[in-house]
Parts: sequence; structure tokens; C-alpha cells
Amino acid sequence: MLWRSMAGYVIILLALKDFGSKISAHENVTERFQQFDKEFQSMWWLHQSADWNYSTNVSIATTSSRKFASVAYSNWMREWKLWARQLNYVDLPPHEYQAVKMLASGVVFLNANDTRLIAELKSKLTEVYSTAKIALPEFDIIAQGESEIISLMAKLRDPDVLKEIWKSWRMQVGEKSKSDWLQLMKLTNKEAEENGYSDVGEAWREELGLEDVVSTVLSLWEEVKNFYKELQSYVKHKLRAHFGEKHFGMNPWIPAHLLVNLWGDNWSSLSDILIPYSKPSYEDITSEMTSHGYSVIDLLRKAEEFYTTMGFDSMKLNFWTRSMFVKPTDGRFVDCHAVSYDFALNEDFRVRMCAEVNEHSLLEAIHEMGHIHYYMAYHNLPMVYRSGANSAFHEAVGETMVYAAQSPKCLRILHLRPPDTSGEILVNTLMKQALSKFVLLPWALTVEMWRYRLFSGEIEETDMMDKWWELRKMIQGIEPPDTESAKLFDPGSKYHVVLHIPYMRSMIRLANDFKICGIHTSYLGIEKTIIIRYFLSRFLEHQFLEALCKTADEDLHSCCFITCKKAGDKLKYIISTYYFI
Repeated sequence: MLWRSMAGYVIILLALKDFGSKISAHENVTERFQQFDKEFQSMWWLHQSADWNYSTNVSIATTSSRKFASVAYSNWMREWKLWARQLNYVDLPPHEYQAVKMLASGVVFLNANDTRLIAELKSKLTEVYSTAKIALPEFDIIAQGESEIISLMAKLRDPDVLKEIWKSWRMQVGEKSKSDWLQLMKLTNKEAEENGYSDVGEAWREELGLEDVVSTVLSLWEEVKNFYKELQSYVKHKLRAHFGEKHFGMNPWIPAHLLVNLWGDNWSSLSDILIPYSKPSYEDITSEMTSHGYSVIDLLRKAEEFYTTMGFDSMKLNFWTRSMFVKPTDGRFVDCHAVSYDFALNEDFRVRMCAEVNEHSLLEAIHEMGHIHYYMAYHNLPMVYRSGANSAFHEAVGETMVYAAQSPKCLRILHLRPPDTSGEILVNTLMKQALSKFVLLPWALTVEMWRYRLFSGEIEETDMMDKWWELRKMIQGIEPPDTESAKLFDPGSKYHVVLHIPYMRSMIRLANDFKICGIHTSYLGIEKTIIIRYFLSRFLEHQFLEALCKTADEDLHSCCFITCKKAGDKLKYIISTYYFI
């Protein structure tokens, strides 16, 4: 399989070996874009295939292949971006103007050696994350990879064991990645500066379409901060009662490991402790699926059903035959971080995950299928338009559907819970939604405020961990497990940080005014005839939810819209019509 893929890479690169001269040979912009689109499909297939082969079988051969493909793709894209930048595209027709503007934007890696070094560093960092393993023989614990450790922590309630797992993951990922990550940051900062940006943070913020991302986000955070403080205080009170006084100091912060989550960005695994009503007895999706003997394929079919009941198409055949749904048992190292793939050719859409029969995996599957439905919706567009409104907008579709997966009424319709939908169950559900969705906001804000300040030089490397914990305490109300833990490279334990992926996409959405699902949306008083640009992600998802519920004639707090074809049609319209304008 690997040799066939490598042969494909060579054939593509031979066909494109003169791409620099081809670009300068054409004078007609339309013809150039037709050429660009054909090349883009092939190069994207090469890029995605190499990444897929690596992430589903981490080895020396696949690592080399992935670096080769990454450098080739970057070099190819550089030539096209430089071509687009030298055009006077202001005078072009609107469609070509927008396409050229999109192609010309962003960072171009001008130095070939830097391109190679960045590819090597990303490969090393990916390998560190993908192959991380914790071994705690004193607790009889061995776990490999993000998904296993997340699942393990969610079940544990022993503070001492949780602390050791928390620290071990940072030793195995954060500390091992720290040096390479800092070098990667410096290289990408250098490339950003060579492209006219002050630092790489400015380049990331430009992609979001906001003039002042930081001010906008901080303003929005002020609107919801008090509610988060109340939630954090409630959670601390309940955890103090459960774990005991000795695990809490006199300060107002929650020890990070007691949230039974690797990063504290999702607290739903504590639902058994935190839900307001323990009677009727706490029932979750996991126990319901287990009692019915679900397999992982059954779980994925159920995730698909959330979409098909609304009128969405089923997953394509390639999805079922080429995806990686479970962790292999043949000894391969794989990257278990759930992600979806669009290979650009032959309607090849896949998901890579290490699913288990539990609620977490079901929600992950629903989220990733949201991406794939987006891929399918714009599959027939030119490659330059095959993306969401920005890197953030993509997240909104699947996350809106996750609300449905938490609705007692929807779960009852799809036979994932008993028929009881009492008021107490609804209140418990709303609490779970707050624990799983709302608490992401302060985490995402912390990550990006820290990175932006580090990129700009406002935070020095020598005190970056002190500043990190200052932000976590101030924004999240979370502290390290102990003094020793505060020295570990905590931010580097997160996938998006260690692989240098912008995280503000989880907070900002750029949306077009399509009178979303029948409702004319407006936020922050910023309203234009054509575009409403600025959305906080969780607010956009909630606006989507509110709009879909209204279309389905459902009350917001107990809404289930998945059997409403009209709601499905309007959601499909948004994702099939929207791209940058």
C-alpha cells in the first residue's frame, strides 16, 4: 500500500515538475485557475494521503513520506501564491477577484530550508503526541494515546491517581515537545514577518476576518464571564464535598486534575457528581448502548442516523471501507485524535478515530460527520472554495448536531434512552451541556491569549509557564495539581498547541447572513446588508440551535429537531451555499 502511494506521489510531482514555468506561461486568469484547480486536487490528494498513511501507521517510512509530501505541497503552493500576489486583482470580475484574493492571502514559506525544517519539526511533534504512553505500575495503569487516557481519566475518582496521570501526560508530551515547539514557533514567526505580519499570531487572526480579534473576543467574554464564575463556584463546591477538604486549598481555584479531564476543557465526565438531580437515577448514553450490545459500527450508524433523519445523505461507501474507526490491535502506533479527511478526489471522505462504545465516541462521531457533510456539500466547487467560511465555521455544523445528541427527546426517538423526559432530566441535560460546551470558552481564550502574547514577545520564554498559570487561574479558575506540576509544559500537552494549530476557531465564527434557518441573525449590533461577520462560536452554535428548534416548532430547552426535514433543508442550504464573499 505504501509503495503504491509513493508511486502516486512521484507521478504527480513529475507531472507538476515545471509548474513554475507553467504559471508564468499563461496570461488568462480564468485559464490559470482551471490549471490551478486541477493541480490543487492532485496535490491535496498527495498531501492528505501521506498524512493518512502516517497517522494510521507511524513508522520511519511513513514519516519520511509525509515530510516529502508536505514540503512538495508547500513549495507548489508558494509558487501559486506568489503569482496571485503580483496580479492587480482589484480590476478582475467579482468571482475571479475573490478567488485570487483568497489564494494570495496567508503566509507563504519563502525559504526552502525553513519549509523543510518546519515539516521535520511538525513530524517530530506529531510522533511525540501520537506515540505518548503512560505507565504507572504502582496503580497498575498502562495507557497509550490520547483516546485511551481520556477514557481512563473519565472513569477515575481517586485524586492521587488522577494527579499522577495528569503529570505523566505532561512529562510524556509537553516536556518532550517543548524544545521543538519553541523552535517551530520561532520559524513560523520568522516566515510571518517575511510576509509582512508582525508575528504568526497576526496571520492567524487575519484568517478569521476580524479587524481586532482580541478586543472582540474579550468584549464577548465579558458578556458571559459572570455565568462562568457561578458555574465554576458550583463545581468547586460539589468537588470539595466529593473529594474532601484536603485536596483544596484556601484559594478560589479548582485543582486541574480533579476535573478528570486532561486539559479542563470539558467537565462532562463529572456529570455523575455535578448534575443537580440524582433521582431519577442517573442514566447516560454509554450504559444504554452497552445494554443493547452496541459495537463501534453500531455507534457510527447511530451517529449517521442523527443526520439522515433530517434528510442528509448517508456516508459514502469510501467512508465505511477506508476509515479507521478503532485502534488497531496489530501493534501499530496510530494517531487517535479524532479527525475527518477530504481527499478531494473520488468522493473519498474518511474519519480517523479510536472509538469505543461510549458517549464520548458517539459525540466525536457526530462532530466529525458534520465536517464530512460540509465536505460533501461543497465537493463540486472549485478547490479554492472547498472550505468553510473560515477554519472556524466548519466546527459549527457538527457541534450544533451534538446538541441533538444531548437532547432526551432525540435520544428517546433514536432509542438511546428510556422514555422518561421529566423536568429533572431536562435540568440535568442542561447542566451536562454547560459542562461539555460552555467551559470550552475560557480554555480557548486562555490558550490563545497566552500564544498571542508569546508570539509577539510580550511573554518571554523564561517566564512563559508563570504567565500560563496566571491566565488559567484568572480566566478558568483552575490551578496546577501542585507546585512541581506548575513547572511542566502544560500547554504543550494539548494537540492543537503542540501541532501549532490556531485554536481561536473554537471561539470565532465568520457567518454569512442567509437568514439562518429562517431567522435574521444579528450579534453585537454589527449588521450589514450582506454580511454579519463576527460570532463567538458557542453563540453561533446556540443561534443555529435556536433557529433549528424554531423551524421544528420546538421549545429551546427541550428541543429535538432531527426529524424535521425542513430544518435539515435549511441547514443543508447554509453549508452548500456558504463560502467567502
